[in-house]
Amino acid sequence: MVDKQYKLKKKIQLVTPGLKTNGGIRVLIDMANFFQNKSYDVEILCAFIDKDLIFNIDEDIKVSSYPNLNNKFISTIIFIIYSFLKIKSKNLIISFHFIGFYLCSVKSIFTKLKHFYFVQGIENIQDGFFSYIFNKLCMLSYNYNNIITSNISIYNSLNEKNYSPKYNINIGISENFFKLQN
Repeated sequence: MVDKQYKLKKKIQLVTPGLKTNGGIRVLIDMANFFQNKSYDVEILCAFIDKDLIFNIDEDIKVSSYPNLNNKFISTIIFIIYSFLKIKSKNLIISFHFIGFYLCSVKSIFTKLKHFYFVQGIENIQDGFFSYIFNKLCMLSYNYNNIITSNISIYNSLNEKNYSPKYNINIGISENFFKLQN
């Protein structure tokens, strides 16, 4: 019989286009730190880490990224390919942002994933060349079965728009959110 201390940890992969200083990433990092403190093996898959990131990531969390190429389009394509190869079916996957959602959705065509889509707001793409397509893709992503919302307001907003989020968690305010930058 195997001793309990040698039992394999549960693994969670958080998928996001990038780690930068904003409220959504603060929530992602708080979630990653929470799971790590609950004895999960956590990995964050992202395209880049902002050099000015002010949030603390637990040192035991693996962050898989590559250098920022200063070109959003090329960085996004590389992120998609890189993450597609790194996502493992045996892990619990939580995607952030509709780009992460679609990446996981395509991966699930080839392998069964335990995938949840974490929605922190009704995303709104800025005007631009691809804005119409991105807005449509974003709105279509809210039809997914395993949506977790970050607060009751977003949960209710999705329900009012005839989407059906399954879960809601209330993300509290982090003291990191109020730290002054020098």
